[in-house]
Amino acid sequence: MTTLEQRYAEAERKLARERAAQAPKRATALSKEDIAKMFSQVPVATAEQIAEADRREDFVRRQERLTSCGIDITEEERHLVMHDRMRVTVPLAFVRKWSKAAPRAGCPVAALEEASRGILVLTGGMGTGKSLAAAWWLSQVSGKYITRVELMTAWETKRNRFKPDEEPFARLLRCDHIVLDEFGAETDAEIPVIRDAWFAFVNGRRCKRKRTLVLSNTSLKAFFARHDDTHYSRPTGDRLRMHAECHEVAGKSMRGPA
Repeated sequence: MTTLEQRYAEAERKLARERAAQAPKRATALSKEDIAKMFSQVPVATAEQIAEADRREDFVRRQERLTSCGIDITEEERHLVMHDRMRVTVPLAFVRKWSKAAPRAGCPVAALEEASRGILVLTGGMGTGKSLAAAWWLSQVSGKYITRVELMTAWETKRNRFKPDEEPFARLLRCDHIVLDEFGAETDAEIPVIRDAWFAFVNGRRCKRKRTLVLSNTSLKAFFARHDDTHYSRPTGDRLRMHAECHEVAGKSMRGPA
């Protein structure tokens, strides 16, 4: 081999070495023993740690629901709800039983009403625990708290300047879970509005099979007596008698003297 040929050969070997150095390294196949050793070094959570993580996650979810629903309760009441330190009052017992009876997804349409009535009406004096029971329910589900004034406002703005599916009243009908509070305390001037709004609200949510909790400080007898076409329409009362679960909460106020 001549000197020139030797130089060419050396140049080719050098170029091959440079290319080999720049080429990505191939991954080395791991044996089963290597893989087992890698996973054995990863810390495994205990059953207690998993349960505690689940409890923390559930607490955060319930806190977010209670904050976003709009219900107005004191910090002390919020603490009782979040830490499950509430007294098992009559309203709470009613709400818990009603919420557990909710039909599961896939339940035949014919059995929905038998499985659970979608509307729960709780009547009774102030301070008997109805609002606190409602707060507990709203911490368990994603829902919304409204008063009769908000219901009337949504009804009065109906079709004024919103698209049909974006108007406030339509959104109330679509909401999966709603608490309607302060019902039955209407003034004479509010009656024409609340009569129509109440009928549309009850009928619309029943047809859409949405869960509704209604709170009123009247007696149950007075509540139904007002469905006489003078205050509320008779058809609304008929629908509630057929499709709602209604209870009166007796007893004195737990709030004590003012």
